[in-house]
Amino acid sequence: MNWDETEGEISREVHGCRIKCDDKRCEPSCFEVEWEEVEEEVPYARGVDEIPIPTFEYENAEDLFRKASEIAKEKRAPVVVDYPEGLMVIDSEGEIESEVVKEGWCPVLKKDPVDLEVDEVKKIRVKACFNDEKLGKTSDWYEVPEHPAVGLVTALNRPVVGKERKAYTAFAEAGIKGIFVEERMMSALNVVYENLKKIDVATGLDTPDEAAEDLARTAIHEYAHYVDHITGEEYKGGWWGETPLQSLAVALTGRPIPAGSELSSEKLAEMAWKTLKDVDPKSVEKMSRRMKEETDRLKEDVGKILDDLRTLREKIYELEEKEKRDYLCGFDITADIDRDNLEILLTPCPETIERYPDLKRKAEDLQPREKYELRAEALKRIVDEIAESEELTTLAGEFEVEDVGVSLFMSIPKVVMKEPYPWSDLASEVDIDLTAEWW
Repeated sequence: MNWDETEGEISREVHGCRIKCDDKRCEPSCFEVEWEEVEEEVPYARGVDEIPIPTFEYENAEDLFRKASEIAKEKRAPVVVDYPEGLMVIDSEGEIESEVVKEGWCPVLKKDPVDLEVDEVKKIRVKACFNDEKLGKTSDWYEVPEHPAVGLVTALNRPVVGKERKAYTAFAEAGIKGIFVEERMMSALNVVYENLKKIDVATGLDTPDEAAEDLARTAIHEYAHYVDHITGEEYKGGWWGETPLQSLAVALTGRPIPAGSELSSEKLAEMAWKTLKDVDPKSVEKMSRRMKEETDRLKEDVGKILDDLRTLREKIYELEEKEKRDYLCGFDITADIDRDNLEILLTPCPETIERYPDLKRKAEDLQPREKYELRAEALKRIVDEIAESEELTTLAGEFEVEDVGVSLFMSIPKVVMKEPYPWSDLASEVDIDLTAEWW
């Protein structure tokens, strides 16, 4: 679209401000989003401009905070203050979230700083203080971008802290963890992926701690894309690696490797989560507890199958330990949102054939592809035997051997079960539906 032409009502909204100070003189500027609303459609962002505002002078850190706080309240947007003695992050209501000082105590929060390592690789350490009133309150991974630790790490690595400091909900295929939508200035978590993480916890594939951390870091990752966009940082890279060799590895294995903007967002999410855990373990504990509670509710809705899957997995591992062989080399649960199915994918190990003499003899003169099929057949036998002996009624006779794509160029036989699951019901409750026709 030609941004010089408009069809609807135009409005402007500040999404973040920065104040750069040197020798008691400060130069503030704010990043404004221009919105256009056409009839009754959802407003979309036409672009972002950095708008300078009048310079000012300050006497000391407390005076600087007061003036920066007024800007935050006037613009209804968070402000990052970078001055010779340190850095401040102020929220959109004019309250200070955090301070970084080069030496001494924190003059606004009036407390001694803690020494934090915000980047393990580069060994970057800062002396920081946090507003105690804003700690210990985060219990939802959707709210993690609002946390003062995330704001501080963002301010240390980006020009501003964005106004949209929460994750929205999206509906998309299982392989998408989250997304940032430029036209709506919204970063979002995929509710399909979120539900799969809860299922992973219910079946023992993940702990509540691990699942909550994954979702929280995804929320920070998408938030980082949003901040990059409002500050004019061009998106580059993707999930195909940074070198031809890495791209080939992605194509062959199907495992994404972040590059460019994706790698930068991953690093910020890693640093921010580490800092959050260091300064606010109470919030981390709350998120883990919430994950367990939501997983328990999901188990009540889904029924016995999740308990049966956990038992199946445990019994296969017990059999491996007893017989000193590896049978199960992969236990994955994913979603087919087009067919409203939950899919359980079991990957056999090479040793699986060794358990059954008839399959072992049959495999002697076969090509690798055909041996894969026999491995899957052997694992299916193991699964069926356990399901019958343990009375796993939701699993008995439900698994089949099917080819499953594992990369762009390869599919292999796996042991697969497909269980009806109402994924499409989630689409009616989200902020962004990536499967909708308008998308």
